Amino acid sequence: MHASFYSAAHAAGVRHTHWLMDSGASQHITYDINDFAEYSAYDAPLVFKTAATGEGSSVKALGEGLVRGETFIDGVKWSIDLPKVCYISMASSRLFSTGTIEKNGYSIFQGDRKMSVFDKLPSGAVSHGSTIKIEGRKILEGVFNPINNLYDFVLEIKSGHHVHLSKTDYKTWHRRFGHAGKEALRHLPKNVKGVDHVDPADEEPCEGCAFGKSHRLPFSLSEKRATQPLELVHTDLDHQLL
Repeated sequence: MHASFYSAAHAAGVRHTHWLMDSGASQHITYDINDFAEYSAYDAPLVFKTAATGEGSSVKALGEGLVRGETFIDGVKWSIDLPKVCYISMASSRLFSTGTIEKNGYSIFQGDRKMSVFDKLPSGAVSHGSTIKIEGRKILEGVFNPINNLYDFVLEIKSGHHVHLSKTDYKTWHRRFGHAGKEALRHLPKNVKGVDHVDPADEEPCEGCAFGKSHRLPFSLSEKRATQPLELVHTDLDHQLL
């Protein structure tokens, strides 16, 4: 995570995105592919467990990347980079993982209905009843929301940019689109937003397609032959006969 003063004029075409500061999230999460400044799709989706039970107890992350934006702290606009943000299209909210940034050496303090992130850990040992000195710069601040009892912040993201999907090889797109043929994938960049290029088809055949289009070997000839009607009957039983 990087923070620096931002002094440029407010740019047109900015989206205001809301992020919940979540101690239970293992990674930053967004449901909007347009949030990314850089993005890399996974070879195969990663499955994450959620706190829900039954339907919705697991979600699939399709890729991850860098989200870049600006936020106001004490009246000053700061530039914020969030690396390794997971793209989960089925997520209901954008989540900012407080555990992730603490693991990377940042400190978090709550008070006065705010959650503040500083770029340094407090000096000295922290024990019960001790007084600590907050060092470093405040680089992010969330405000308490009494409706959901969570802290959130607004990140301004410039509209109009398109992420570059690093996976352009033919096999990846062939599998993602249900083993689509060469002709269908040739038209993909022209008809799908976010796909700039698909590499030419490989000479090596797709194993899944080969198995799916293979014919089963014929059964051996039966030695049983009926000599009169109804002596040999073939049927599928769907329920008990009465």
